Amino acid sequence: MEITSNKSLRSMKKRKTKSVKQIRVLNEQNTPVPIRLIQRYGLDGFNALINSPLLKTKFNNSIQDEQKALMTIKNFIEFLTTTDPNPIHYDIIRKVLQEKFPNLIHENSTIDEIARELISHCSILKAKLTTLNNEKNKRNNELFIWDQALLEIIHNTGNHGKTIASKGIKFRKKEYSNSLNNNEIDLSFWIKTQDTTTQYSHSSQAIQHLTEAIITDIIIKRTIWAEKNGPGTTNDVTTLITNLTVPGTVTTSKQADKVSLYKNTNSIKNEKLGYLDIGIPTFNSKVIESLIKTAQNDLESKTAVLLISFFIKEAYKQFKNRKNNEAWYDLKFPGRAKEIAARLNLNSNIDITRINNLIKFFDAFKCTMPSITSRLINVSECAHGSKFSPLGGWIVTVELPLRPLHIFNEKGSFIVPMLNNE
Repeated sequence: MEITSNKSLRSMKKRKTKSVKQIRVLNEQNTPVPIRLIQRYGLDGFNALINSPLLKTKFNNSIQDEQKALMTIKNFIEFLTTTDPNPIHYDIIRKVLQEKFPNLIHENSTIDEIARELISHCSILKAKLTTLNNEKNKRNNELFIWDQALLEIIHNTGNHGKTIASKGIKFRKKEYSNSLNNNEIDLSFWIKTQDTTTQYSHSSQAIQHLTEAIITDIIIKRTIWAEKNGPGTTNDVTTLITNLTVPGTVTTSKQADKVSLYKNTNSIKNEKLGYLDIGIPTFNSKVIESLIKTAQNDLESKTAVLLISFFIKEAYKQFKNRKNNEAWYDLKFPGRAKEIAARLNLNSNIDITRINNLIKFFDAFKCTMPSITSRLINVSECAHGSKFSPLGGWIVTVELPLRPLHIFNEKGSFIVPMLNNE
């Protein structure tokens, strides 16, 4: 999964807001659709909704139209496999949290973590629907293939998922039988929409069951595990950091809109470590060359290792002491590079300059690993008196690869702990 930076999101929102003012979208009744709905979902997302059967109030099709019903489900799942969470993810998650987990801390970071896990599982569901549709020998003749695919994925989340799936099989078999008897397919278990003059609200019992299983079997276990263990990284992240910082291992390759970084090996095909997202409008040729120079020089310093280690430890410290809805993954440095250097006991001008270069580099760098494609950090510049940081300076957002929740694994066997300044 790839995470879009806050800066990119802000620029995207500005572009969408400017362009949608010139667009008039009509629904089936030829009545104007409020512009704010397009702004809320984005033009691509809104078009996906308006052009699919999802906005229709009834989903009863004849049994001969099973493929049409399947396409309706796939359209819906397609909208849930976006790169980043969208309002439908958040609506479903908040509904589940309110009904099933009222005592769970509903902090924004937890909701975002659930949403990204939900996106991952919806991607699996999307693939499984295609597989079952193509391989008829794997199909359960007492269930619609969309129900079979969903229940298999819920079952695999863990013990609570097995319980939900067991109850769900009985319920969905009954629905399958009713569909045969009534010669119609009812999709209200999967999709319900409410069309009002003020908003669209979407709910899905099917995805709510999946979300409940994810929260119980993955998110809650992950949080408990992360709280009990010290700061650390996964094998993937540790290997990435090692490859980035060991002298002589990184080579760069400049393309039209990005600079890729590779692990320099003796093999013909070098391993890609990530890339510099140089498509940002403020990146001119001098900035790009400076980032490449940092990649080739400053990454090989001890300062780079200390800096990454520092971010991991500080994020974990704030995670342990977090309060409801507090953005514990945001680290504030009013003194910018100079303050970070002092906290690392690196007080020379060379070290301060190097930290400044590294911060700019990591803000542009996206790592590519089997488990995730993401920035390691995201940096925001705040003016003095900002509501986000009253003292101004940098807000360094520690992204998923370096957060304690990302290190979770049920077997707990691959955590690489962070030691003190080695």
